Amino acid sequence: VEELLAPLREEEAEGVESESRVRLKRKGIARLKIEDDLAVLYHCVDNSRDFHGKDEQSLEFSLDYYDAIQKLIDSYPAYLKVKDLGA
Repeated sequence: VEELLAPLREEEAEGVESESRVRLKRKGIARLKIEDDLAVLYHCVDNSRDFHGKDEQSLEFSLDYYDAIQKLIDSYPAYLKVKDLGA
């Protein structure tokens, strides 16, 4: 499950353990789709607030992580322990 935290900046990811509590940054920031046998997480974390900001960005994961990612999305605004994501 800790691989799900890869988008964090390196200095933020240090110290993330199974007991760490995580959540999305804000509601509606991500959606999850299955494409070509991959779980694809579309997000706008680094998008500017300008009308013509960056295009939506994505991260690809093995389908093994689909349920854990969806659980994280569905749990907002609650925090979850990394170990409770179940992947």
